[in-house]
Amino acid sequence: MCNRSLTWTPSQGRTTASSDKHFLRFDTWRVSWRALSSQGPLSQIIPYRRFTNEGFHADTSVRELIDNCNGIWPEMWVNLNPIAFSSPIPSVSDNSDVIRWRKATGGGVDFSIKEALRSFSGVPQRLLWTKFVWFKGHIPKLSFCMWVACYGRLPTQDRVGSWLPENHALSCPLCGTCADSHDHLFFTCSYSRQVWRCLKRMVNLHGFPEVWSTILEQLVENRGPRSLSQRLALSGAVYFIWRERNRRLFQHQKQPPIVVFKQIRDLIVAREATWRRGKKT
Repeated sequence: MCNRSLTWTPSQGRTTASSDKHFLRFDTWRVSWRALSSQGPLSQIIPYRRFTNEGFHADTSVRELIDNCNGIWPEMWVNLNPIAFSSPIPSVSDNSDVIRWRKATGGGVDFSIKEALRSFSGVPQRLLWTKFVWFKGHIPKLSFCMWVACYGRLPTQDRVGSWLPENHALSCPLCGTCADSHDHLFFTCSYSRQVWRCLKRMVNLHGFPEVWSTILEQLVENRGPRSLSQRLALSGAVYFIWRERNRRLFQHQKQPPIVVFKQIRDLIVAREATWRRGKKT
């Protein structure tokens, strides 16, 4: 599969990129030649029987074929596909071989793992919500937790509950009313809602949602928080509430909502001060 996207630019033509004959092997039969790039590799132009009739085999190198052909395409091949073999057979030189990657849209680029991966997986679409997670002045540990939460990958009880015995009761460590989930923790839970409302008043995020799924919709629609303090408030709320949840669950330590709010507030103030000093210098 990979070989069909490779194009060979002639030089010495005897390079083998891998010992595995089925992956990136620099042989005549599977790799497209630049002179035949419009037709693809020889394996798509002539039958394998016609290829072996000339004394070649699947592992024949480009150099071996050119040396044996003496500058002229085999007459049987030309008669079978005159258009494909209308160009003269390429010559070799002392320069290094060049591997080009033929893109699905046409044309070629220098081969790289990045280009190969892009051909197989497609060009990734830019997620608009990422700019509300990774922004100038962000705090890495807060942004990472926020990033995982945006993908819905925090190990909340609704996700890990299927691994536990059926008789194992689950309840939110913050409010104890139900099993926690992303929507519950951010910010349907009575505990986390208090923290989030205090933060919204502090950074003027009046009217911003209190349900995680709705918050994500606004981020996707590019209607998220704008200022540094507002973005830090959102990522800080996610991080500190998740941390408080884990402290209660695993360390059996509890803090009231006002303490968590003050921790986030102090972090935002310190970060903004540091950021302003950095911009002045």
